[in-house]
Amino acid sequence: SSKSLLAAIEDDEDVPIYPEPADSPENIVLATEEDGATYIKASTLNKLIIKLTDAKDHDMKFQKQFILTYQSFTTPLKLFKKLVERYTIAMPKLPPAITPSEYHKRSILPIQLRVVNVLKMWIETAFHDMNDALVKSILDFTDSILVPDNHIALAKQIRSILDKQRKSRCELAAPLMTTFASPEESTTVGVLDNFSEEEFATQLTFVDFNLYATIKPVELLNQSWNKPALKHRAPNVLAFIARFNSISSWTASMILYQQSIADRIVLWTRLVNILEILHRLGNFNSMLAIIAGLNSSAIHRLKFTRAELPKRTSQLFDQYMELLKSEASYKALRAALHNVNPPCVPYLGMYLTDLTFIEDGNKDNIGDLINFRKRQLVSTVITEVQLYQQFPYNITPNPQLCRSLQNLPFSEDEQLYKMSLL
Repeated sequence: SSKSLLAAIEDDEDVPIYPEPADSPENIVLATEEDGATYIKASTLNKLIIKLTDAKDHDMKFQKQFILTYQSFTTPLKLFKKLVERYTIAMPKLPPAITPSEYHKRSILPIQLRVVNVLKMWIETAFHDMNDALVKSILDFTDSILVPDNHIALAKQIRSILDKQRKSRCELAAPLMTTFASPEESTTVGVLDNFSEEEFATQLTFVDFNLYATIKPVELLNQSWNKPALKHRAPNVLAFIARFNSISSWTASMILYQQSIADRIVLWTRLVNILEILHRLGNFNSMLAIIAGLNSSAIHRLKFTRAELPKRTSQLFDQYMELLKSEASYKALRAALHNVNPPCVPYLGMYLTDLTFIEDGNKDNIGDLINFRKRQLVSTVITEVQLYQQFPYNITPNPQLCRSLQNLPFSEDEQLYKMSLL
């Protein structure tokens, strides 16, 4: 459960990395992939840190899996403390044949360099995990440990990466979207009366992508979006879900706000035209939201409207229904998504379903060990979410339309159902 996870993080009885016990089933369990590759099935945190900073085996795939998922079993501060612990290797009692400088060069330095490299990768790929206190601790580490150890160039590199990331964080603190955030009076259809279908679909995609791109890996861990105790960790996922629901409710509301069947047919046709443009743009999320609205129980009752749709509208609507159906784990949608050239906006619900399936089917721990196989499965899904965040659209925002799209008017389901009975 989420509470026990948080308790486990906070109450973890810390076992120092050194002296390092030999590998045994009590601290690490290995398994073999079908292609013969060995992977960590379950492990203590210490053994994961040792694998992460292995001087001989630079496993980039493992590093990425770890950085994407570590917040499901530890905290950023704890990870940093462990990296410092791993860096701080005491000089053992040496046989006369080995000098301290030889031992340092052969056994200590390679591990210290790996620790610094992992720290650099962490800052570069997951700076959003780091609060000001952690950034200060990292700077203290560079000044009080790296510089005295004569790793002056490495200390400079870390400072430079931190400065760059802090600068870009300040720039992102006032994101483009906030300029559109003040609500504007909207008439019931207003937004569709004042703009072309092409402009509407394009700007909708701009707003959607900008929100999709803000979702962080930590938001996708431990089903945070579903659990009261963890919801604070998933603000952007929750905002994206709320956005989907508002587009869906707006779609149903727009149809029902029309007084006659003829007007409803005209609007339905316009919405299907918008679906066609969204499909061309690769905005699968809003496609699904509009289709969910057109399939809602209130709209489903409008048999006469549905029967009178123009042939092309009806055929396109059926075609998109087929493409976006949830059967066989969204098989058709996945195939379509993997065939588009980004940019695109995937349907986030598909990934949340995948993650829920993984979370429900695999325990967080195997005995006293962290179930790392589970984290590998989770990281595969997060990697795909991130893939589509990397390709922004080349769309010039229309502030007036973006503002309207962020504040779409709609009625609640109960009200819509009553309206469908009239």
